[in-house]
Amino acid sequence: MLSRSNAPTETQLTANSISLGLHPALYQMGPWSGLEKRIVDLLSLLDVQIDMFSGILLARVMDHKTSSGQTLLHLAAFLKYLTLIGFLIKCDVDRDAQDYNRHIALHLASLVRAQDCTAVLLDEANAEIVNVEGKIPQELANFDFANLRLEDTMADGKSQ
Repeated sequence: MLSRSNAPTETQLTANSISLGLHPALYQMGPWSGLEKRIVDLLSLLDVQIDMFSGILLARVMDHKTSSGQTLLHLAAFLKYLTLIGFLIKCDVDRDAQDYNRHIALHLASLVRAQDCTAVLLDEANAEIVNVEGKIPQELANFDFANLRLEDTMADGKSQ
């Protein structure tokens, strides 16, 4: 039995439930499989088909929620799929969609220490949204968001 101090938090339970559900599929695919590119390619095809045939907005389709309230943006953040995050943002998905633990994608990117994904989401999402534990994404990260913004600013200055 876990003592109160060793009991997992809601955030840890969420991360564990996400990873447990995805683990078998991800293990079979492996990081070398190009899964992220395949997802973006498939969604690009859907974009054309939806616009031509049904008139449904692609962002609305991509904002579909799982039984736990997560969207494709949540999944992309959890898997550290930076390209997919960028694609979804261009498709105007809801950056502040919350799952049943009130996590937005930025919470999950912070939780899995995906600094590059977090940096992109910081420009797009509301970093002050709290989860069920009352924590903002910065409180889940093991890195400082201010440093990410500073690094982006410095990188922009060097490229000009």
